[in-house]
Amino acid sequence: MTTTYGFKAMNADMTCRDYQFELGKTYQIDNKMPLKLCSESGFHFCLNFEDVFDYYNWHVSRVFKIKSETEVLTRSNKSITKEITILEEVTKQDIDFKKLKTDNAKNFYEISLEDNEEIIFNKFKNNSGWDVREAVINKLSDEQLIFNTFKDDEDPYIRKAVVKKLSDEKLIYDTFKNDENEDVRKAVINKLSDEKLIFDTFKDDKDWEVRRAVIKNLSDEKLIFNTFKDDEHWRVREAVIKKLSDEKLIFNTFKDDKYWIIRKAVVQKLSDEKLIYSFKDDDDLDIRRAVIKKLEELRSSH
Repeated sequence: MTTTYGFKAMNADMTCRDYQFELGKTYQIDNKMPLKLCSESGFHFCLNFEDVFDYYNWHVSRVFKIKSETEVLTRSNKSITKEITILEEVTKQDIDFKKLKTDNAKNFYEISLEDNEEIIFNKFKNNSGWDVREAVINKLSDEQLIFNTFKDDEDPYIRKAVVKKLSDEKLIYDTFKNDENEDVRKAVINKLSDEKLIFDTFKDDKDWEVRRAVIKNLSDEKLIFNTFKDDEHWRVREAVIKKLSDEKLIFNTFKDDKYWIIRKAVVQKLSDEKLIYSFKDDDDLDIRRAVIKKLEELRSSH
């Protein structure tokens, strides 16, 4: 298999989605899903450095050179693969501004290096690119200016960025709780500290990602279980399993779930070898593999 090199952006703490990455390590996504862009079937990256900025904001991201030694699917300027190795970080000091070809990359570079917020605001606040406006928001420190300028932006990414930047929870809640975009509502949940308010407002949200965000921000396991154990979406039920500490309850409730990913989540959460072993004859190969892996982990830790 040919080795493919590319670039992947991550959060400042080297996380991306549900993965925590480290330099020099190789990561795999072991699932049955065929490679498909904009899905959870693999790791996304770009073959060219500048293309990263079509999907990520330089101001809040770190970019790493990666390689893949397995199948890669590429459409336009985005690629996906099931295995990546994190090679090294690409810093601003590594970039020659004169060699940047796209306006997007040049804008990000200028915003990241400019310390005068007034210059950034006046020059870029009305930029047609939502990602450039997002970079402006992330660079500014004046929350009132951010709110007044961008709260009604037509792009949900911008409204989400406003929510993430603000510190006034009441202002966030009153302004954005009914936003038409699920990502904005998720951002509201993640900013609120009042669990009752989160639960009462968003527990019945039509979008499963919002309901999952509610679970992640609650601490009352009984409330989580009673409310979401029978949720129609498997991702929500998976979130319930991850939040619960009562292994017997997890086993009794979800062991026969029709979705193999839920049964796998049960196996991964259990520590009782006898209960884990009960999945040894599961119809799904991934479940049987998970049983072997979990038993090996438990026995090696003894």
